[in-house]
Amino acid sequence: MVIGPDIILDLVFARGRGAVDAVMLFDAIAADAAAGVTSRRAYVAPATLHEVHSIVLHEAGVGKARSVVWGLLDLVHVAPAGNSEYKEAAMLSSDYELAEALQLVACRSVGARYLVTNEDFGAKRTPVPRRSAAEMLPLFRRQALPEDAAVQV
Repeated sequence: MVIGPDIILDLVFARGRGAVDAVMLFDAIAADAAAGVTSRRAYVAPATLHEVHSIVLHEAGVGKARSVVWGLLDLVHVAPAGNSEYKEAAMLSSDYELAEALQLVACRSVGARYLVTNEDFGAKRTPVPRRSAAEMLPLFRRQALPEDAAVQV
C-alpha cells in the first residue's frame, strides 16, 4: 500500500473521523513492523514527505515537523523514485496534479495493491484502487501470511 499525505495529516492534526481511522491504520502498521511482518509494507511517495513536512512546519513549527517525518520514517518506506519515475509522473500530470501522479507512480514502482487516501481524483481512473484508512483495516485483522510465520514465532 502507498499512503497519501491526507491520511498522515488526518493523524497529525486529529482531523475528524479520519483521525481515528488513521490512528488505527498506523497502529496496525506499527504492530506489523514490531512483529517483523514484511508482507504488508506501507510506502509513501517521495513527494509525500516534503508535503507533510511543509504543512506541519507551517501549522505547528519545526520541532513538530521533524518529529512527524522521523516517526513516519520509522513506520513506512519511501518508494524509490529516479528519473524514469519522475518522467512517468510528468506524463500523468496532464490528468493529475504532480503530487497525485507521484503517488500513482509510487504504487506501480513498489507493486502496491492500494493507494490509501480520502482524496477524490474525480472521475479519473487510477491504476490501483483507492481505499480509505478504514477500508484498509480488515487487511490487518487477517492472520499473518505464510511467509511471515517464521518471523512471528
